[in-house]
Amino acid sequence: MELNDALAQLSADCRDFWAPNNGRVASLATPPPSATFQREYVQKSKPVVVAGAFSEWRCMKKWSLEYLAAQNGDALVTVNATPDGRADSVKWCQLSDDPANEKRRADNCNSDENSTDVSDPVRLFVLPEERQMTMRDFKSALTDHDSPQAKALGANGIPYLSRQNDSLRAEFSAVADDVPSSGPAFAVGAFGDTSTAGGADPNSGFEAVNLWVGDGRSVTSAHQDPYENLYCVLRGTKRFTLLPPCDAPFVNEQPFRQGQHRFKRQRASRVPRSESSCSSSVSTGGSCSSKQQSPAEDSSSMSMGKDAEEEGAGEWVVDVLEGALNWVDALDEEGTCMRASPRISDSRGVGTVGSGSDSRCSKHGSGSDRKTSALVDALAATQLGQRATPVVVQVHAGECLYLPAMWYHRVEQVMDCWNTYNLRS
Repeated sequence: MELNDALAQLSADCRDFWAPNNGRVASLATPPPSATFQREYVQKSKPVVVAGAFSEWRCMKKWSLEYLAAQNGDALVTVNATPDGRADSVKWCQLSDDPANEKRRADNCNSDENSTDVSDPVRLFVLPEERQMTMRDFKSALTDHDSPQAKALGANGIPYLSRQNDSLRAEFSAVADDVPSSGPAFAVGAFGDTSTAGGADPNSGFEAVNLWVGDGRSVTSAHQDPYENLYCVLRGTKRFTLLPPCDAPFVNEQPFRQGQHRFKRQRASRVPRSESSCSSSVSTGGSCSSKQQSPAEDSSSMSMGKDAEEEGAGEWVVDVLEGALNWVDALDEEGTCMRASPRISDSRGVGTVGSGSDSRCSKHGSGSDRKTSALVDALAATQLGQRATPVVVQVHAGECLYLPAMWYHRVEQVMDCWNTYNLRS
């Protein structure tokens, strides 16, 4: 059988097996018995949305940003920051041409159609910048865009509380007991004997319990996890685009070099009034920058003036890291321009952020702006992607999504959204 015929047969089999319910994820109005959940969903590796599974948890009744900020006191939490709301995502980046710079840096992924003095852009898997701040400061950065905490992220910096590795118990110990470590009752039996669990909590069958808080500007690009997930949405709505593991040949997954976002600040004494260089706002997924009339200084080797930090003077750059990582490359879903930016390097070979627009830039909005998924559109734009079996499901406050291991998933916040999800490898 030829490869094309084999892929066509695989696509048909995926659709027959994973999309018998008119292409929708099953939804249960009440939690199922544990044995039913295990037999019908866990063993068959099928996602399901379950309502009413944690309405009595204390976190559902007590938690607000004000409550978490007050209870967590001066304890530091890890916040991911990006210039476009897209952490852990593949992006077009323009590399610096300075071979002496060991950490070779790339600027953000904008374009200037009149620029000719550029090398070819490359696709990098880009991590967010990680910042330590109190929950009070995160609350200000997320909810008040005029606050010093928000301005310290730059003109378009977007904060997202999304650390993994058991973040609830590691960084929110003051309120961790508001979430039962055993998770929803219907799932306890399905994930093994809690008395012999090997997770962080010896009384829990789950390896980690994470608290994520963000708004409609943040999007998690399509990827797989090698463990079972239970997403329990406490506030707002999350939109998931799901694809079964057998869709691997259709999602354009490949190895990429890695990079990491970093906001490079400027000295207060050298910061003039900035001029916006992009017309799109962060809520549309545009990756904008600010034109500065004097060179930037590296924040890691200087004393930062308070006024400059509060004004957010500086620019977002990407530091290129060692190693490569496999990731889904959905070209049209990233929301940024897919052309090179002008290369403007200082003596250290640090590229600054370019500007401009192009007809090939993706116009996809953030989760709060769209009714479907940008990933669905990106797959439909390619012949191979049209054979995939994407399913879009919205999970509302009070609902839990069981996501089996190795399912591809892209996640958007339809509105300001919190969720704690328990995961087990």
